[in-house]
Amino acid sequence: MKRRKGNDPAEMPPDGVVLPDELIAEVLLRLPARSVLRFRAVCRAWSALLRSPGFKDAYAAAAAARRNSKFVFFAPAGVYGCSLQGSDALFTVDGRRLHPDFLCVSTMPCRGLLLFSDARRYGAYWVCNPSTGECRRLPLTTCRRPNYSSAGLVFDNQTKECKVVHLFHHGHVNISCEVYTLSGPNRRWRPAAGGGHNMPLPLQRPAMKCMQIHDTVTKMPPVFAGGYLHWLLYPNRQSLVPGPSRAAVLHFSVSHETFDIANAPVLSEHVAAECRELEEHLPPVPIHLAELQGSLCMVHDSRHAGSCLDIWVMRDHETMEWSLYCQIPLLSLSRDVPSPRFITILGLCPGKGERRIMLATSRHTVHSFCLETGDAKTMLSVAETAIGCRNEAVAALQLALYEDSLVRIGDEDEEKEEQVLSTALTMALVRLPVRSIVQSMLVCRQWCTVIESESFVQSHMSMSMSRPRRVCMVTDGRSRCDLFGFTPMESWLQQQHDSSNTPLRDKIICSKPCHGLNLISTGSGDDYMCNPCTGSMVCLGHRGSLVCHRQGSSKTKTNSCANNGFTDGRNVGLGFDESRGEHVAVEIGHHYLNNGSLACMVKTGSRDVWAFVGEPPVAVSAMPPAHISGTLYWLSKQTIRPCDERVVVAFDISARAFTTLPCHPCQRCEHDAFLVELNGMLSLVVADKEADELDVWVMMHKQHGTWGKALKICLRNQQPTNYYSLKTGRVVVPLQIDNEQGKILLRTGRALGYYHLKNETIETVYSGDELLFPMLYEESLVCVPDDELLDDHHAAAPTTVGHQGSTSSRSIFQGCEKSRCQGIAAVYRRCCRRVLCVVCAGACREHSRDQPVVLPTRWLQDVLAELADLGLPLHHPFVPAADYCYYYSTKSADGETACHVFVSVKDYARKRQPCHLVECGYRMEGQVIRETWVRRYRADDASR
Repeated sequence: MKRRKGNDPAEMPPDGVVLPDELIAEVLLRLPARSVLRFRAVCRAWSALLRSPGFKDAYAAAAAARRNSKFVFFAPAGVYGCSLQGSDALFTVDGRRLHPDFLCVSTMPCRGLLLFSDARRYGAYWVCNPSTGECRRLPLTTCRRPNYSSAGLVFDNQTKECKVVHLFHHGHVNISCEVYTLSGPNRRWRPAAGGGHNMPLPLQRPAMKCMQIHDTVTKMPPVFAGGYLHWLLYPNRQSLVPGPSRAAVLHFSVSHETFDIANAPVLSEHVAAECRELEEHLPPVPIHLAELQGSLCMVHDSRHAGSCLDIWVMRDHETMEWSLYCQIPLLSLSRDVPSPRFITILGLCPGKGERRIMLATSRHTVHSFCLETGDAKTMLSVAETAIGCRNEAVAALQLALYEDSLVRIGDEDEEKEEQVLSTALTMALVRLPVRSIVQSMLVCRQWCTVIESESFVQSHMSMSMSRPRRVCMVTDGRSRCDLFGFTPMESWLQQQHDSSNTPLRDKIICSKPCHGLNLISTGSGDDYMCNPCTGSMVCLGHRGSLVCHRQGSSKTKTNSCANNGFTDGRNVGLGFDESRGEHVAVEIGHHYLNNGSLACMVKTGSRDVWAFVGEPPVAVSAMPPAHISGTLYWLSKQTIRPCDERVVVAFDISARAFTTLPCHPCQRCEHDAFLVELNGMLSLVVADKEADELDVWVMMHKQHGTWGKALKICLRNQQPTNYYSLKTGRVVVPLQIDNEQGKILLRTGRALGYYHLKNETIETVYSGDELLFPMLYEESLVCVPDDELLDDHHAAAPTTVGHQGSTSSRSIFQGCEKSRCQGIAAVYRRCCRRVLCVVCAGACREHSRDQPVVLPTRWLQDVLAELADLGLPLHHPFVPAADYCYYYSTKSADGETACHVFVSVKDYARKRQPCHLVECGYRMEGQVIRETWVRRYRADDASR
């Protein structure tokens, strides 16, 4: 092969052998971490790829998904990697042996890293990467010798940083919390933002109890799961949690760095008795926390009574709901398993097929238990003579899971160099428009990986928010096989008669940009989250049995804004959940399944269902809400009684809670009023039809509810008169203010223009008789959160069991998701991701022309006849939500047990193997139901 002048010889492949960059990246993602680090020396292109933040994030996700059956063992001779094939030394601490009092603080790796400590020295912590052999000792904590202390390793999804959280109590000082960021520039501990040196007084005693039990008895470290670090609070007489057999969980939010308390599952009588009599000499630890596939678990060890482990999983961190995951009979594992002091879960075994859960013991053994068949196997047994370990760990575990990781914790100079190069490139590229940034991805592999990284997207979004928003026209996208088209206003005015700029036939509601994304709501009830710059879009659709119908029929509407393109009976807004870092669609309406009462529903792009979050305090007006800093604001509905005071209804998206604020400018005002967001401030627009003027008020102080009058917009004698005058029934909405040029962008539904504050005239951009839909947008690279991309992640989440105390039953046949339709769901529409009856599916003209997926309930009469022959009821208390549909039913030969099986609609439509199934079972005596249960699993042999 001839060498070309100016090229790196290492980058020149042999003649005829050229691999695409994407294929090379996919191969490197599957290699061990030590091999990947060595491949940095192959060539400059590979070095840039392997150092990029995007590749590191992709490698971390791939490593977490392919965790193998390898474990890390902390022994006096050093740290070892153990498996069935044997053990090999990974590293030592500072070149010396470990003594027996070294404790592994994190049994589950955090981005591949582990935290361990020296039990003999307070504040001595180490962070290691077993896959690379690197180990760093953290600086001593600020408290040299605390009375009680506890620490855990966490990962902040917002800042993409690994942190160590240290909770301690010293002398008469209150409980304190400090945080150490591994990639921080100052390399020192700092007080937590929300906890710090002054934890809230109601949490002082629970935190003290958690650390006392941890230090004196259980030796169990806190557990990191779902963005929170959790400590267990044992039940006792001084417990702050109601009920004698109720434990609690103290959790620390990694993003907000605040503490709170949540309830735990109710304990059985014998487990509660063991917890109250907990002493150091008792062999078992009755209850403890663990982490399973990203979810928090609580393990009840009832070996003294039933010889089994009850594993509970927290279903939802917001509602603090728990469900029983499984029960493991310990006698089926091994004769030696019930004897260790401590038994915990490590996770699910890797691989497909049957689900096997891994159990680790304080005697340095790991067993696997099949949840379907009850079969048990021994995966690892660390011999005492092999690496000189004790017969049993004196403090929790010395075992941890192994996970490949590229996180460097030893070479600080290299990390700083990579950070400087990436920061310099990011600062240069974020100032370019989106089109130029996309073209820059073709320059080289390093630029491509930097642009695709999440940190670059966030930096570009922060830069774009400081720029003025632009206007685009939303058009019909059928000519390009899309649902909507987005054309910049300048281009649209030049190409009004172009076929690609076909106006929409249906009325829509366009939200303002929220962190780069917009929400488009249609009159048919479908909501679309989109990025106008990139064209990416996802239909949120109707999901679940709770659907908000329109606020009254079109015949009874009296609000003039209904004919101006601002509302169509639905009140939907888009906001941003700062605590979770995701966009949320919020809808307020009347719940037709509950006598038409008010209801609030939320939907995120990462979840496939709309969730009910509560009832608004008062009815809200028909105008869309305004979003400011994670809160949506509505104005209360105007009543026919002039004495009724109007208020501002605020919905905190992170807290999922409503509050009301005073609205002094229009408390008893008979004029039309609505709320908008102008330049990041909550603004109240009061329309005086008699004077043909708009008064704009701005909220000065949210806590005090004070308003200040900002400006007045005079609409008298504006040309053309019939498009801007309030006397004609028009609704004029200010969209944004240009302070530099002193003008305001106004929209009426059929006209768009700039109002000049200096001479009080309107410069019309366009006007006409057609109802057009302009939309403000921001230059953004933010990806639309598509649940199809997140499906593999959520598929690994632990399955749940319904509440045994539930008494209400649901029909096994899912209803049509078209609003107010009473039909049975028979087909699935991929275009809007909802299930419809045959009639509604045939009328789905506004979506793509793809053939709908026929569900198993298509032939309802045949299914009903089969169930009648089996004698099975048509209702069950644990019927899954709308993302599952009825599949088939079975009944045992003796007639005592029967079940309905439901299949994931998404898996069924994609013909995916394996698919998610839910089994709702009965135990019957004749026609009498004695017991019901539910089981979730994945089946490889699910037929289509």
